Parts: sequence; C-alpha cells; structure tokens
Amino acid sequence: MFRKKVEVVQLAHRGHVKGWYFLDQSRNVYVNVEPPHKALDFGRVLHPDWAVTGTGSRWALVWFDKGSTTQYSRISLQRPAGAVPATMSCYGSFAGGRA
Repeated sequence: MFRKKVEVVQLAHRGHVKGWYFLDQSRNVYVNVEPPHKALDFGRVLHPDWAVTGTGSRWALVWFDKGSTTQYSRISLQRPAGAVPATMSCYGSFAGGRA
C-alpha cells in the first residue's frame, strides 16, 4: 500500500466545530480533510478562540519523486513539485477513510 496513517484533529472556533483538519507539513497549516480542502492560516500554534476538540487518523497518499522513485519526505495534501502518486485511487480515500 502506498498510503500512510496520519493524525487529524477536530477543530472548533469559539465552541463551534469547524471540521477535521490535517497538518500539512509542507506548508505548516491545517487543511480541512473535506473538499475543497480549505487551508487555515495557522498550524500547531492555534489562533485565539480555536481549540482541538478531537483527534483521529486518516489514510494519506504517499508521493514519490518521478525521477528517482524515492518517497517524498513529507505528507502533504498538495502534490509536491515533480512527484506522482502510486495510484489515484489512494487519493480518494483521504477524506472519508477513517482508520
């Protein structure tokens, strides 16, 4: 399998749950796991009035360098430059594939 289990968090703003988010390691921001995958403007250091209200995991697609076929070092929702997925079917499991 070319997927990797990653941590996701449920975030709330002023007590209202906003959804499940993945910390994109390439951009250091939280990205919503549901389409259209909107990114927040912060990462692990939460803005005031935001709180982690749950934790879980999802299956994320692992990217590979097209030329060398080595695994890309960071899990990112956005395709790294020069990288390709092992299969596109893995990509579809990100949003709904709870572990």
